[in-house]
Amino acid sequence: MHLLPRFAAFVLALYAMALEAAGHGQVFVVGSLYQRHDSVPAYDLKALAALIEAIQPQVLVLDVSPAELAEKKVWPGKIEYVQVVFPYIERHGLKAYAGEPAEPLFSEISKGVGQARQQLAIDKPAAAAAMEQSRKATYAALSAYWKSPADVHDATTERIVVGLKSVEEALVGEIERRGSQRWDAHAAAIARQAVRENPGKRILQITGLENLPRVRAELRASSGIELVDMAEWIKANAVRVSP
Repeated sequence: MHLLPRFAAFVLALYAMALEAAGHGQVFVVGSLYQRHDSVPAYDLKALAALIEAIQPQVLVLDVSPAELAEKKVWPGKIEYVQVVFPYIERHGLKAYAGEPAEPLFSEISKGVGQARQQLAIDKPAAAAAMEQSRKATYAALSAYWKSPADVHDATTERIVVGLKSVEEALVGEIERRGSQRWDAHAAAIARQAVRENPGKRILQITGLENLPRVRAELRASSGIELVDMAEWIKANAVRVSP
């Protein structure tokens, strides 16, 4: 049984060499749950750490701002960074990119969306309350559905997340929709930059679960990128992914 992880690592190394020779970059896009990792047994911080270890990334793209990456200080809800991601990067001496925009774009997008949501609560309080209830119910249902990290990254979860975001963007309005698009497009652009600057390297992009659909769609449409199907990859590497 001990030979299986070694064989998988050997195959992974051969595949990476082939990609490097072809000038392509292999990109793993992993969703994170922020503070919800504490309440989702199937995808807690131990499971996330095991997944990262199994991927063995050579370069990372993170959903933090350039300032947060430099200071190793993040928004308090992003518990996975302090407890898992930053320690992993430091332990292995890896190169990392900030996937979130720098100022002033960061505040332009985030403050614009925040103000639009506040305005919805003023103009249509019932709609704002219903939107929040829908969000809580959606995550409760997803938590019940998820039995492994593979489920977090599968097509069912993506459809549910897309539905949740579509409703919220319709209720909040164009500022929410456009802000989300710009945010995710920026994250995908940084991943493409990482691929260009690190040819043939195994790149791990970590992004919020709700950002996954658009980021993955952008990368699928990008040339020179081998986007890994995470749900299938996790299933195929179950022995290595288990915490």
